[in-house]
Amino acid sequence: MKRYAERIVATLVALVFSLTLWPTTEFQLQQLTTADGLANNTVRKIMQDSYGRIWAATSNGLSRYDGRKFVNYRAMHDKSHLGLTDQRVMNIYEDNERRLWIFQRTGDVACLDLRTDRFIDFEARHIAMPGDPEGQPTTWVGDSRGRIWRVTDNDGLYVEDPATGISEHFTTQSHTNPLPTDALKCIFIDSDGVVWIGTDNLGISQLKVMQNDGVEYMLDGENIRMLLSLANGSIAIGSRDGDVWIYDSTLTKCLETMHHDFNTYYLAISPSGTRWQGTKGDGLYVGSKPATHYLHTDSVDGALAHNEIYAIHFDSNGHSWVGTFGGGLCVAEEEGTDGSLSFTTFLDHDYGSRRIRAIVEDSLSHLWIATSHGVYRLNPTLFMADTTQYTHLCTGNSTLQSDEVRTLFRASDGTIYISEAGEGFAIFDTGAHLVRRITEQTDSLVNSMVQCFVEDADGMIWVSTEFGISRYNPFTHRISNYFMSKNMLNNVYSENCGTRLTDGRIAFGTNNGVVIITPYIYNEGELTAGIDRTEVTIGGQTPRRDIIYIVSQWWNSPWAIAIYIVVAVVVLVWWMRVRRNNQRFHHAIATLKTQKEVMRERFSHDVKLRRKANTDASDTEFIERVDSIVRSEMDNPEFTSDNFAEHMGMGRTTFFARMKAVTGYTPREYLNQKRMKRVAELLSTTTLSIGEISDRVGINDQLYLSRMFRKQYGCSPSKWRKQVTK
Repeated sequence: MKRYAERIVATLVALVFSLTLWPTTEFQLQQLTTADGLANNTVRKIMQDSYGRIWAATSNGLSRYDGRKFVNYRAMHDKSHLGLTDQRVMNIYEDNERRLWIFQRTGDVACLDLRTDRFIDFEARHIAMPGDPEGQPTTWVGDSRGRIWRVTDNDGLYVEDPATGISEHFTTQSHTNPLPTDALKCIFIDSDGVVWIGTDNLGISQLKVMQNDGVEYMLDGENIRMLLSLANGSIAIGSRDGDVWIYDSTLTKCLETMHHDFNTYYLAISPSGTRWQGTKGDGLYVGSKPATHYLHTDSVDGALAHNEIYAIHFDSNGHSWVGTFGGGLCVAEEEGTDGSLSFTTFLDHDYGSRRIRAIVEDSLSHLWIATSHGVYRLNPTLFMADTTQYTHLCTGNSTLQSDEVRTLFRASDGTIYISEAGEGFAIFDTGAHLVRRITEQTDSLVNSMVQCFVEDADGMIWVSTEFGISRYNPFTHRISNYFMSKNMLNNVYSENCGTRLTDGRIAFGTNNGVVIITPYIYNEGELTAGIDRTEVTIGGQTPRRDIIYIVSQWWNSPWAIAIYIVVAVVVLVWWMRVRRNNQRFHHAIATLKTQKEVMRERFSHDVKLRRKANTDASDTEFIERVDSIVRSEMDNPEFTSDNFAEHMGMGRTTFFARMKAVTGYTPREYLNQKRMKRVAELLSTTTLSIGEISDRVGINDQLYLSRMFRKQYGCSPSKWRKQVTK
């Protein structure tokens, strides 16, 4: 019994102790290769120019990356040409005059004027050529936190923090943050804190380091469906479960709690101080203790148009507007001496117009109505007298790119921000003229489904989406993207759930509580140092985004420190009292043997044929011819299914049908199966590198080869080699 208890204690200690060793440096990795436009996958030097663009010196020319695409500069073997004369670029350097000096393997030097993007004859202009500033690739750099990042030729990445004494090692075998390759050539950290690593034969690794500065969380676990500021300065928060919290203006003290059987989607206080509460499915409540309840009734004139209410607005002319999701736009008017309300309905002429999500008022006292049929801009007084008096922004007249408008926002400069579902957002002036359109494809918006806009004290527009947050700088038109929830799955933000607090912070509702951001931490230097959109920024790309991922660093919290102390004491006692037990070691050995036998069995079997059990002579001859062609053309990356059919002397359709009937595979699938079997053989019987093996099986892209191999054999090529040869 005692021994059993000791084993349980040992297991718990090992588990808790492993948590304390979890890496403190976390990052998100994105790989850029020749498939993305890089000149070559061997990169010796990386730098950022004064325009914010990334340059890479490769074995096959010079690459410039503007955040969206690569532009490559190749060698011109004519020695009289001012450009590159050798494809092997060894080093690059920018001087104070915005000239890029390019040092080549042959010793030749080229000079590129970054202002004109033209090579210049620096000798004819008597421009002194600088010496090669380094000569060797940069293998270590320091970041803003004082950490040292060091790359190695065949041992991955090391991150050392002198302040804490923590040294971390990242390789292809790392449990967290695994690298695509351990053969690293150079490293660089740009002005945004993004780490760029040049590799040997696998392109550039782009690492976005995670941090948690300036982010707080509250109401964890709650699916928030309403978050907005009330006229009295308090903050209203509503959950999907029907709970409503009223907080003070800084979200530090809960003033009131309520619960309803239906979600509260909008809560507002009228100029007279009366509370209006719109629900999703239970109509409108006006007043409190008790509130007057208004529901939709078909048989009653002047009734509420629909029981789902997404927006309430009290305009500057004294009108009370209620936007329903399914019944159109209602204006409420007092009826009789008891103060009860009757409703007149507008914008109910089609299905999309009846689905209203948001209402804002511009500086000219015009209302902007967000619907599922675009945006209606109207003068309330004129519109109520003549319902045809409005401006309609929609796809039908090409003013919007999507008719599904989820939210609207009036910025401090008077412009109106309109979300275009699936297309980003558009900015209009008060005259309903398009000022600018921001999309995921052209401006690197984090996600195309915009949910809410909030403006901070510096004039930055924070944009929550269905996945992540973008910060838009209206002065420089620069986009920066963030994931600020505690984990990636919780970066889902709710529609029209966001507000600015009186202390300057901004809050957004998510599917897992409220995220509270301190904007000035991220705005520091942005207003003066932001790169103009006429130039190119690292943040301005579509597939490779300027992403900063915000996580909660639990390892620095008081409870984590307490765990460290408890673990240290328990480990000391455990080592004094418990004898070493080799059972786990023997079990691990047995498991490895079993895995090895399983892998040997999978390796020994060839591709299984559909009709193998009853293959006749013609099928046997067909397969022998197919295998002969596969063996001869396996190393040919240009070999296509059409070529396959030609070699077999058959029509393409006939060949495909016969191949599928006999083998169960298409020609391409069969060829790839054979290629992966050959890869497994070479990994097991030779010391060839992955790149050399790729050439022998006709697959130029090593990342694609690794994905195919993992799909067929359930592990990476490097892991296969280690386990088979162990």
